[in-house]
Amino acid sequence: MFSRMSDLAKLLLGALLITDFSFIALHLLFRYTYFSTDIGLALEVDRGFSEIFQYLKEFWIALALGFLALRYRSWLYGVLATLFFYILLDDAAKLHEKSGAVISQRFAFSDLWGLQAQDFGELLFYSGVMLVFAGLIALAYPTGQTAAKRTVRQLIVLLGLFACFAIGADLLHSAIRIPVLDPLLIALEDGGELIAMSIIATYIFVRLEQASRTHLSIEMHKTDSVNS
Repeated sequence: MFSRMSDLAKLLLGALLITDFSFIALHLLFRYTYFSTDIGLALEVDRGFSEIFQYLKEFWIALALGFLALRYRSWLYGVLATLFFYILLDDAAKLHEKSGAVISQRFAFSDLWGLQAQDFGELLFYSGVMLVFAGLIALAYPTGQTAAKRTVRQLIVLLGLFACFAIGADLLHSAIRIPVLDPLLIALEDGGELIAMSIIATYIFVRLEQASRTHLSIEMHKTDSVNS
């Protein structure tokens, strides 16, 4: 998946991960010490520093996939671009939280196994969203080129990593209600999301590099054919 990464891709990954871990460290310092009074350092705060950084990564990923969709006239890349635009929208507008609250009230869910009723509503909402995008990918997959199909398969793995933190760690955080552990659980959930999205951003950057090299190789081949 990340074989033969260029020096630039390695530099990008390193810079993103250093930034992610810096945000995690600043969050823990803010929550456990008197390091600062700036609430924007907390990972869970809406429009905090780390959240804005995450928005920028998600926006860039969606744009990059949209570029690939246009270059290769690929519905498959288009669906992936739409997926990441949705992830950005969900992050910014907290769609899963608002929808989860509505669903839990509509179906009268109850607290169970240490989880709140809203958690079950959010799970149901996530399931519906995943089914929609899984259906769109299934419809577009047969039309995709080999590279696009490989990108989908590998992105599914990386999105699975992201979901472990976005959903799995979130549920763990809801189930464990120990105040002193709260900052650590937030670091696991939101910090894990930061790291997973940085890995995805680097992967898409590598795909752009590969697409650029392929395009350059084709152009050089055309030039050689004309000259000969």
